[in-house]
Amino acid sequence: MAIERGTGTYKAVQAMAEQRLVAVLQAMETQAQSGGAPAASPTLTQHHELIRETATYAAFFKRHARSDA
Repeated sequence: MAIERGTGTYKAVQAMAEQRLVAVLQAMETQAQSGGAPAASPTLTQHHELIRETATYAAFFKRHARSDA
């Protein structure tokens, strides 16, 4: 969002983030006051040929993690 707007400074990015936060909080408050249910967030799924099963990662880290204790 900052790049799209050509924003390059920390303060400008911070101001945009704060404005966005205020807008989201206001929308949530309005929705709560109207009795509406919150919008369902999409389920995060990751399907890709390079993403392995979690057990594979666990075995890797168990085998290769360094312990200095």
